[in-house]
Amino acid sequence: KSRRFDEISPDELMRIEELLNNRPRKVLEFLTPIEVFNQLSEGGLNVALHG
Repeated sequence: KSRRFDEISPDELMRIEELLNNRPRKVLEFLTPIEVFNQLSEGGLNVALHG
């Protein structure tokens, strides 16, 4: 949490991004952010997003 971005390698940053985008979220009805993005891109998701 307390690391500077210039201390994180591009490979490590991609790994972190992948972990976050593939983690199911309760607020997304236990879908992953990438699943929601893909379904919204295709126009096939009917989920109310709120925050």
